[in-house]
Parts: sequence; C-alpha cells; structure tokens
Amino acid sequence: GTSELFAGQLDEIRVWNLVRSASDIQADMQHSAPASVPGLVAYWTFDDSASGGRALDASGSGNDVTLGDGVAANMPTRLPSDAPDGQ
Repeated sequence: GTSELFAGQLDEIRVWNLVRSASDIQADMQHSAPASVPGLVAYWTFDDSASGGRALDASGSGNDVTLGDGVAANMPTRLPSDAPDGQ
C-alpha cells in the first residue's frame, strides 16, 4: 500500500523463477532481455512513459504493475536512462 512505497531510483527490474549464477547476471546486466526468455517471469524497464502510472512487463508474461499505488501524487518521476543497452 501507499505507506510502504519504494523511495529510490530504479533503472529496471527482472524477476526470475530459477537460480542464476553471479556470472549469468553479470553477462546479462548490460543488455536488454528479449521477451520469452525461459525463467524470466517479469521485466520492467520503466521506459514506457506513455503508459502513465503503469510499468509494462517486457517479459511477455503480462505482469504489468501500477506505480505509486495508482495515486497521482505518488507517481514516480521518469528520467531517461543512461544505462548502456548492449541488446
């Protein structure tokens, strides 16, 4: 709920349903994840500002989320990412 919102900065979040090694994570962290990767259940890049208060799930699993608990005053400020995208 609104009493426990994250107050920090995020560039992207990936949620997996399998164990990944440190080397797997390091090898992929500079690249966007393609849709339909086995084990990837959610992937939010937060780059789609046209979606308003939602972050669309780029994993293809349909796990879109509502940011700021749907309250306009709690919506995050979206900034362009400077993270490398090696695709």
